[in-house]
Amino acid sequence: IEYFIPPDDDAWPKAHQEWIDTCYNWLIDIGLKKDLIDLDVHAKDKLAHYARACTDVAFKFPFGR
Repeated sequence: IEYFIPPDDDAWPKAHQEWIDTCYNWLIDIGLKKDLIDLDVHAKDKLAHYARACTDVAFKFPFGR
């Protein structure tokens, strides 16, 4: 899911972290185990041209991520 937030220098870091926390907590609330969830933070040189940050929520399946 791509989530677009205000690009203001002061606003986006907080909004970005809130979105990550909301997604992560929702996965825990529906019963996924914390040890099966990873947060993959993209390196700045790997971001899309329009992105300031990107974090993937990844699930560790028995056959791999």
